[in-house]
Amino acid sequence: MSARPFDLHDPLPEARTTLVEASAGTGKTYTITGLAVRRVAEHADPLSSLLLVTFTRAATAELRARVRSSLVAAEAHLARPRSDLPVEDPVLAALDDADDRERAVRRGRLATAIAEFDTAGISTIHGFCSQVRVAMGVLSAEGVDAAPTENEAALIRQVCADRYFQVLSSCDGESPLGSRKLDQLVEYVTRARTLVDCEIRAASEGPGLAVADFVRQATAEVDDRLQSEGRVSFDSVLRSVRDGLRARPGLVGELRQRYRVAMVDEFQDTDPVQWEIFRTVFHEPAADGSRPTLVLVGDPKQAIFSFRGGDVYTYLAAAEVAEPRSLATNHRSDRAVVEAMNALAAGQRYGESGIDYLPVDVASRNERRMATTGGQPAAGIEVRVRPDDGAGSADARRHIAADLAAVVADRLHRTRIVDPDTGGERRVAARDFAVLVGSASHGHGVVTALRRARIPAVLRLRDDVGDSPARDQWRTLLYALDRPAVTSRAAAAALTWFIGWSPSRLAEALEAEGGEAADDLVALQLDLAAWSDRLTERGLAAVLGELRRAGLVERLLREPDGERNLTDLEHLADLIQAEAGARGRGLTAGSALAVLDSLGGTPDDELAADAAQRRIDSDADAVQVMTIHAAKGLEFPFVLLPTLWAGGRRTQAVIPYSFAESGTRVLDLTMEKPANPATGPRRSPADLAPKSREATLRQNCGDQHRLTYVALTRAVHQTVVWWTRPKGSGGELTGLARLLFGGGDEAADQKVTIPGDWVSGIRDRVDAVGAAPWVDVVEMGPRPDLDRIEVPPSGPAADGPPEAHVAATLGRSLPRDGRVWSFTALAPEHAAAGVTADPTVDAAADVAAADEAPDEIPVTPEPLVPGGSAAAPSAASRFAGLGGGAELGNVVHHVFEHLDFTAGDPEAAAAEVLAAPMPYAVSADQRAGLPAAIAAAIRTPLPDALGGSPLASVARSDRLDEMRFDLPLAPGSGFPAAAIGELVRGHLPDGDPLRPWADQLARGLGTEPLRGLLTGSIDLVLRHGRGYSVVDYKTNQLAAGGDTGLDAYRPDRLVAAMASHHYPLQALLYSVALHRYLRWRLPGYDPAVHLGAVGYLFVRGMVGPDTPVHDGEVAGVFTWDVPTKLVIELSALIAGERP
Repeated sequence: MSARPFDLHDPLPEARTTLVEASAGTGKTYTITGLAVRRVAEHADPLSSLLLVTFTRAATAELRARVRSSLVAAEAHLARPRSDLPVEDPVLAALDDADDRERAVRRGRLATAIAEFDTAGISTIHGFCSQVRVAMGVLSAEGVDAAPTENEAALIRQVCADRYFQVLSSCDGESPLGSRKLDQLVEYVTRARTLVDCEIRAASEGPGLAVADFVRQATAEVDDRLQSEGRVSFDSVLRSVRDGLRARPGLVGELRQRYRVAMVDEFQDTDPVQWEIFRTVFHEPAADGSRPTLVLVGDPKQAIFSFRGGDVYTYLAAAEVAEPRSLATNHRSDRAVVEAMNALAAGQRYGESGIDYLPVDVASRNERRMATTGGQPAAGIEVRVRPDDGAGSADARRHIAADLAAVVADRLHRTRIVDPDTGGERRVAARDFAVLVGSASHGHGVVTALRRARIPAVLRLRDDVGDSPARDQWRTLLYALDRPAVTSRAAAAALTWFIGWSPSRLAEALEAEGGEAADDLVALQLDLAAWSDRLTERGLAAVLGELRRAGLVERLLREPDGERNLTDLEHLADLIQAEAGARGRGLTAGSALAVLDSLGGTPDDELAADAAQRRIDSDADAVQVMTIHAAKGLEFPFVLLPTLWAGGRRTQAVIPYSFAESGTRVLDLTMEKPANPATGPRRSPADLAPKSREATLRQNCGDQHRLTYVALTRAVHQTVVWWTRPKGSGGELTGLARLLFGGGDEAADQKVTIPGDWVSGIRDRVDAVGAAPWVDVVEMGPRPDLDRIEVPPSGPAADGPPEAHVAATLGRSLPRDGRVWSFTALAPEHAAAGVTADPTVDAAADVAAADEAPDEIPVTPEPLVPGGSAAAPSAASRFAGLGGGAELGNVVHHVFEHLDFTAGDPEAAAAEVLAAPMPYAVSADQRAGLPAAIAAAIRTPLPDALGGSPLASVARSDRLDEMRFDLPLAPGSGFPAAAIGELVRGHLPDGDPLRPWADQLARGLGTEPLRGLLTGSIDLVLRHGRGYSVVDYKTNQLAAGGDTGLDAYRPDRLVAAMASHHYPLQALLYSVALHRYLRWRLPGYDPAVHLGAVGYLFVRGMVGPDTPVHDGEVAGVFTWDVPTKLVIELSALIAGERP
């Protein structure tokens, strides 16, 4: 496929479909962000008229961040005077191609886009289709209110189990499904649902037809059950949108009016249904011949996710109708790496005709950058060949893993990275190396070899933390917490990591009839009972915090895998707590056990799988080990590839056969026909469906060749790859064999002719293609003794003179106490209780709206400052009898967040929110009484400091609900918490109503150093005539006993309520978060002008237009005009800056 190079400085694509092939390292995402910036600045396209689509949430988040940073950089560039120096960035150079007046206009458009960035149409394909589905309304078969679900694994298994046992119970004798077991049927149905709209077929002989029928019916039943439960799969969303577009052509025009331009990133991962949607909406010409602009960016050589439903044949189909372009400059790698690949891969085909290697140029800034080994420039690719000694694959893997460890050790000694601008160089560190393996199982052997050689290594394999040993540890402890009085449970818990007893100590305690040993067991049971109560009251993180302070960390870190195990324990605690909160349940030992048993992700469940993926166990200097799939999109200074020689299942064709045929994806479930006197001899699936087997093999080999390309294009400075070919390894079908021995232009399933002398054959090939200056071929020696490998010391002094070896010690405090802080964790009463030593205990409290008073806590009627009105209002609170504590607070917050304040009938609107599913329990009394109470609160007039109008007049465009923030705290050693109190006291003069509280704050915060993240969630950011205000909803019961009057909510008495719960501290932290947000998002931001007063709405005291007013202040509403200078200085303190 001939493609003209695509230059971001060229005129923009307009009214056509353009397919940009972006080889590895050429900047796919940069191209899309650059196009978006130019569309906004030059064509005056509002950001909301651009649709930017990619395929995962992680990629979408990265794309949003990249687009915004590019907009900011472009606006800043145009704000500076034009320079006489050449502008290297092609986007900025294009923006400069205008006179000064036009440059100013373009800058204004960019500033507007930055301010309106929330309107940007950047989403996943499923997110876009969900929006279209809502617009389709009744044309959507599932109904627009059906909730999309990702995790179908449990439902698929249930459907298959029901049907499987129905088949078994209804047959006499042999099952019509042959030897297929339930797990295999679940695998087939899962595969069928991944391949949207695939054709399911089977040969007529054998049980295949029955299996195919089973899979068809089970696949359809999954959709039926989802629909009956008010849910819908994401693939069903795609199908319903496609079908709706076919049935309602007018919708295409509506979408084209909304989106002038559509751009799709990672287009090689699309499927036929997705492409039909994009083609219908953005490619096909309208009746008048006009068409919108569609830009597709991808690389078919990197189409490696067919197992997730990606279909490279869809890319090739789009290439037939789009204008082909290509990105021709590699911005990632040194010249040696680029030239090595250009030479070896020239003429290579990656599966199908049209997926060919495209030579690329080296970016000018990388021309002179290089790595050196032993003072000589490092080869771009080093091929290490293991001689054929007749050993099997397992022995070959062990030998190569040991050789890999030796290579890393050698590079740590002798390799340097040269900075071409300064001429300086630095020694490489372990963190500069990434080992990419074909599957997770191969990574463990590599890590074992590295660690045996005393080279630090971390696994970044996508394995589930639910499969880790930590899960059994938590299960045993929670089992004991559920019944701490049961001696057998307590005894089992004693042997866990959490308690750390030895078997001999436990045996002594169990056998003793009295004395110290028996007392220890009783004491442990009492501790378990206390922890069980703690779990119910404060959550699992609180229990973990106590265990850590009791010696868990020190005990684990004495073990070789201690940091790994500690990370897994904390990860599981986070998942259990989060899952329990999402289900709206309180946490007990029993419910925590139930959640633990349900944790985990599936390939089709991106959120759950990402959450359950094991976290990196250390941020230390270490070699990273991960799968090639996980490394796609990443880059590393040095890449080591120890498994590319093995084809494995990727160069085989096994049942179910899966392939594309004439634009349709096929799942062939032909099964083996057993021998039978009546029907003839045994026939294999390959005999019964030879064409399906051939097509599957050819396409599987194409996938493996593309995986090889991805692996070979991750390195910045050098790639090291190993070659061997044990018998049965399938090496002659691999992409690596094609690269090293030639034959890459043949069909994917054609075996490569491999000479007997591998080293000579590879060297001949390297010489023939002119790759000798860039490629080294090395014959491996005997397996190195890992115990004798010498590894240089790491750290800042590594380049200095050698020092005497000392025993390894933990030379740093693990940053476990610097993770996540919140208002709740900072409040003085928690500091006094020692909570600040482990801030993760209450890190999520603000976000979960759990800062409401847990019970009815009356506030003293005497105000802190005399002079309040003595008149008591006669009205009664509308919240009387509706409950209290965090349970009510969560429900009320949820309603406020989802309620349209301007609804004509706010009471009916609130009732509708309460009737919808929510993650909190709502009683019948609350469903009946809360709508009127909440409607009264939003009808209550607000003071002038908050705009002077009730919430009922606030439109959606003037509010931002639940603004979550995560602010980095001062780097390094952090700062003492007490510094916040001192700063606040210095800004509140004597006589200020909050000065007594400030004095208390300064005394109570303590000296605990704060580092890590400050997190929280602002209930409401309100935009009004006086600026932007933080607004927080409070459901605290301030009246004593059963008093339902409003006297306790008089403005002068709210000062006491605020101070008693340290809400002013929360208000300050939230003001800093809003200040940071506005500074980032609002052009011309001035905190003295735009940062409004803080408002705390004690909703029990807000009863509508009749709410009492005292000296111009409204009952139930506390306002505080926070000193602007205090916010600025606190922001600087938190960031570790000088105010």
